Amino acid sequence: MQKISSGKYKVVISSGSGTNRVRKSRTFATKREALAWEGKMQLLRSTTRTINYANVSFCSAFEVFILKYKRPVVSAATYKSYESTLRMLSRQVPDLKLGNLNHDMMLKLFNRLGKSGLSNRSLRKHKSNISAALSMLVQHGVLLKNYVALVDCRSAAKNRPPKEMSVLSITQYKRLVGYLNQTEVSRLDCWQMLILVMLSTGLRTQEAQALTADCLDMENQTLTVKQAWSRASHSIKDPKTRHSYRTIKVPQSLLNKLVTWDNIHNQTHDDNHLLIRNDNGCVPDSASLNYHFRKLQQEVLGMDPSDCIAPHGLRRTFASVMLSKDFGNMSVEVVSQILGDTITVVNEFYRKVMPETSNAEVSNMIEQLNDIA
Repeated sequence: MQKISSGKYKVVISSGSGTNRVRKSRTFATKREALAWEGKMQLLRSTTRTINYANVSFCSAFEVFILKYKRPVVSAATYKSYESTLRMLSRQVPDLKLGNLNHDMMLKLFNRLGKSGLSNRSLRKHKSNISAALSMLVQHGVLLKNYVALVDCRSAAKNRPPKEMSVLSITQYKRLVGYLNQTEVSRLDCWQMLILVMLSTGLRTQEAQALTADCLDMENQTLTVKQAWSRASHSIKDPKTRHSYRTIKVPQSLLNKLVTWDNIHNQTHDDNHLLIRNDNGCVPDSASLNYHFRKLQQEVLGMDPSDCIAPHGLRRTFASVMLSKDFGNMSVEVVSQILGDTITVVNEFYRKVMPETSNAEVSNMIEQLNDIA
């Protein structure tokens, strides 16, 4: 970079050698803009460790990360999320260099964001996006460690009652599962297939995303959970807990649909390929699942947008419906084994009395009181 006679700053970047040498230059009004562009170009073009990464802007590094590793594979909604994090970093730490990055700095950043009134959900989203970028920089030897991994990113506590756990009723559950089962596999998109699997098995989103052909046992009518999908690194990871490794009985109709889906959508038929993928051959993005699930609730169940439940409600709904005496009437011990969680967790977080059960028991109570009267 050099300051020219006009007072502007000229940056020249070159890469390669001989006939393959590429040279590019730009002129900027301010030194800050020039340094940001220089750092971004170095990260995009360099193939060696010869450049001084310590002086590269963190914002430039994050922008390169989403351009190279996220834009080609994630949905538009997820890409916008990464762009939102980039805008936040540009406002909060515009001059931060990779060489000055540390845990305390990240902790102060999230403390500032929390005090500003940002929701816990937004804070977690920013942390997840930054963590994915830092993990990639660690893999490439640019950073020693992921400095945001241990940051507590909760916003300031607010005096408000906890939000009630939301699930579908038994009637809504049956209608939605019936709709998805009766739809031809060729007309189901990857989101609908993912939702059907979760409603029929209680699998976590990342467990359903990581299903492979060898997870299915047609003879014994079972499904095995042995891995999960990481939305941060877009790769296979271990399941959430040791209880998550499990083999469960599933409806034959679901197994048939998964096999048919595999035959229609997947070209490679080795046992380790992922079953549920979108038209681009990528795993359906978790961030977009919320939109598609809400859309399905509105179109099939006629629900108001404000009443729609989030994707994690699929697992809660499955647990509550199976525990209800008006449908599954299963014991909490068996349901916890199917979910791959402890009995305590199932009782505390997943169990909810179905409105059909509540109405029936209240009606029975009224009848008995009337008899006494």
